[in-house]
Amino acid sequence: MTIRKNLILPVAAAVCFLVPAAAVFAQQTSTDSTWAPKAAKVKAPKTIKLTVANQTKVPVSLSAGTQQLTIAPGASQKLTAPSGTKLVTTSDSSLGASGTVVAEVTDTMNGSTVNVR
Repeated sequence: MTIRKNLILPVAAAVCFLVPAAAVFAQQTSTDSTWAPKAAKVKAPKTIKLTVANQTKVPVSLSAGTQQLTIAPGASQKLTAPSGTKLVTTSDSSLGASGTVVAEVTDTMNGSTVNVR
């Protein structure tokens, strides 16, 4: 009787541990031969509406992503851009050399005016 207990208990334990693992392995290999992680969900940046006002005495040329802006002295222009977009000069001016970052659009700028001086 003790020989049966010493023999049956380890065999039963091994079967209990190995059967579920073998079933999972067989299921993965039969339906899909390669494992690939799921793509991460990335939120699209929020679109921000703002106004850019030129407070200088000369025209200002800016780019916001793919949009090009030329703002006359004392004038303003509406801009819609995703959050994170940089307003960059496209020509040398009093703001700096071409390529100077004037501002970066953030969520808190929605409905506000950016004054370029």
